[in-house]
Amino acid sequence: MTTVKGVPYRTPACDKHLPENDSDECPWCKIDDLKTRIAGAIEMATEYGATDGAHHKMWVIDQMMRNLLTEQEYETEIACFEAGDDGKPWYEWDEGIPP
Repeated sequence: MTTVKGVPYRTPACDKHLPENDSDECPWCKIDDLKTRIAGAIEMATEYGATDGAHHKMWVIDQMMRNLLTEQEYETEIACFEAGDDGKPWYEWDEGIPP
């Protein structure tokens, strides 16, 4: 299943290759979803990436990660980042400040 302006829908291709489509099983839907996520991350980088200030750039990085990952994947990545290589907290994730 893909989305248009945030609204999920089944594409005609889903009906052709997987009659009883489950979006978690559909490889074509996964490709559409990944393309949408990548496009969103690229848009964030090109729209806001040149904004001055480390706190704004950190916001861009955070937004790109949110575009590329599911909410669960995002939370897992941040938890791993904050835990460090040896499992000891070493850095707190900074969500930055929008420009």
